[in-house]
Amino acid sequence: MFLAEILFVLVFALVLTAILGWGLRWRHPARTDAVWASIMFLFVVLLLSMWAAAVWIPDQGPVLWGASWVGILAVGILVALIILAVSAPTWRWRRTPRTPVEEQRAAETEAVFGCFFWVLLLVFVVGILLSVIF
Repeated sequence: MFLAEILFVLVFALVLTAILGWGLRWRHPARTDAVWASIMFLFVVLLLSMWAAAVWIPDQGPVLWGASWVGILAVGILVALIILAVSAPTWRWRRTPRTPVEEQRAAETEAVFGCFFWVLLLVFVVGILLSVIF
């Protein structure tokens, strides 16, 4: 059951990351030119959020290979939609040089998203570890 859940989490994280990163061309708001950084950000956030869901959400729905996969996929889609909702699409960004004020805002955005990323990772890892302990 544990291996099946991990397999589902990995597959769903990869599929949702591919859809958001390459299909919809989502980019990290602070790193518009770094495609792989954006893809890794998406993958890690989706992977850990779905893994925490697999551990904490009770098994409901269809069971495949001994693991319920509907809750994992639902949480992954929800987190992906939240990520899409809070960030601007890449086609709205200007390609002209930035003014010093825009550079300052970009630096602030990068700092905020960096803090958000690490706090979110910490919360997911603590949640996963607490489920293992208790």
